[in-house]
Amino acid sequence: MRLNPEHISAIRTSAAQLAGNAAQLSARLAAQVSRATYGRKVDVLIKAPNLMHLPIHSIALAEGIRL
Repeated sequence: MRLNPEHISAIRTSAAQLAGNAAQLSARLAAQVSRATYGRKVDVLIKAPNLMHLPIHSIALAEGIRL
């Protein structure tokens, strides 16, 4: 997935505005970014020491965009 500077800005702004636990943050951030990017689907992954590392995390680290 390619992100343009506007999409990156929308994601960073959304992340800064949201709070809560990891599951809530991930869901709220994905919804807000999707609205800000006119319905474009995004996958939001949160990496933290207390969260289980899943195969999708390895894919995201290899292919995703770290924001």
